Amino acid sequence: MATTYRCEFQHWKWDFPEELVTKYGGPHYSRHEAGKAIMNAVRQRRHGAQRLSFGSHDIPDVAIFAGNEAYPEAAIADPVSDLVVWNDWRTGRRRFPYPGTYAPLDLRGQGKKVAASSMIGVFGEIMTGIYAQSGIGISPIARVIGRWPDLIMKGSGEYHFVEAKCVIGEQVPGCPIESVGNHEKNLREILVEALQQFGAEPWVTVWGSFVSVDIDYSLDPRFTVTCLELTADSRRAAMPKAVPKLVTHEVSKRVLSRVLASRSVEGEVWQIGDRKKKKSRYTQYERSELLRSAEKELETLAEIDFLDISDIGADVEKELASLVERLETAEDVAPSRFDRLKSTATEEALQVRKVGNSTLVTIPLSDENIRQLKTAWTPDWSQVQKVERRFDYPFYRAGGSLFGFLPADEARRFPRYA
Repeated sequence: MATTYRCEFQHWKWDFPEELVTKYGGPHYSRHEAGKAIMNAVRQRRHGAQRLSFGSHDIPDVAIFAGNEAYPEAAIADPVSDLVVWNDWRTGRRRFPYPGTYAPLDLRGQGKKVAASSMIGVFGEIMTGIYAQSGIGISPIARVIGRWPDLIMKGSGEYHFVEAKCVIGEQVPGCPIESVGNHEKNLREILVEALQQFGAEPWVTVWGSFVSVDIDYSLDPRFTVTCLELTADSRRAAMPKAVPKLVTHEVSKRVLSRVLASRSVEGEVWQIGDRKKKKSRYTQYERSELLRSAEKELETLAEIDFLDISDIGADVEKELASLVERLETAEDVAPSRFDRLKSTATEEALQVRKVGNSTLVTIPLSDENIRQLKTAWTPDWSQVQKVERRFDYPFYRAGGSLFGFLPADEARRFPRYA
């Protein structure tokens, strides 16, 4: 296993043209029509983009494993190895280990194994996550599941919506606005999302993270990450500043989840369901107690994530009242040791899983640890290479935890994650 992977990085910024938002941001044009119009403007290169940063980074393998635990929506085991195997089956380099052709019986061939297309998306989310925590915001406010965007972050006093896209193949050099290459479809999707976002809430920065993976079988995989920062500065001047509805919704879910994690109701684990329950698990008094706890938790979370209570407090309280009515039992889920350790500032680690002859372990950072990190943090894309030493081994921070590999015999002294 390689210890580092080379990644070519670029950061570009493009201010979304006001005429595109005004003309195509309304309901009169479909997403397809709006995307076509925006891409035509891109091809004509009528609107230039500014490159703010570029360079090469050596990404430690522990960073990719750490990002795999913190950022993807789907679960995989070994990101880089799985990616290579995925590409082997995709390209036909690997086949079923038995004959599949016999002309006299009209057997023309054996079909290929179907490779999971989600694999490439997972890798894009990993690379996007570790770069975003280096140059956009130190840790996500929320990891959105099942809808746009992938990450919501807070940095430099603004909210950032970050979306990951990934393809196999070498990326065309230059700004994705002008040299879209393999990412043309992905670029169109992100531009349309940004168009709709800016039409409703321009006080958000939208990021498209375009990840490309070049797999050469004589070398380790090589990566390219191009972060495209999209703003609507001219539109901001004409609209009052407001917190996006999606931010208050995701913050509310996170606040209530933290409250539930800190409680143990007869050994049961509770989660937020999809819809309001006909019969609530809690009495009116218990629901009121939960809401009071959630309001206190919001103050704690606001201090950690530098959220302005005066901006979001009232909206979050309304969301919390609705979410409490949707609580349900989480079947086959046991209380996690992670939640217990999260409330402390100890160096105790947890075994996550075996990887080869080593064990991947995690050290949950306490709220106070994270607050201190955020106080000292400044955006610097090169931080993507940074590792920390714990137990004399390299560890990497992803979100609110450190991850690293220990020899299996050393890791046995720590409890398992769950």
